[in-house]
Amino acid sequence: MKYICSNYDNFGKCVRIPIEEEYLVELIENRLNVKVDRQAIEEHIELIKIEDAHLFEILIKDQESILFSRNGIRY
Repeated sequence: MKYICSNYDNFGKCVRIPIEEEYLVELIENRLNVKVDRQAIEEHIELIKIEDAHLFEILIKDQESILFSRNGIRY
């Protein structure tokens, strides 16, 4: 499964670049320090914003976001 920017389908305000579910799960597991599945992703993720394949942000409910950029990953 792949995920795309939440704003693409809702508002058409970003590009349609997919993120593989396995990679998204890995980022979230590293951040939350727990195993997650698709249901946990849907429960914990508020929004995914994608600028391009090397710049995206994962907004987690009630926590600071994960920012992936060319300079690295901010958990």
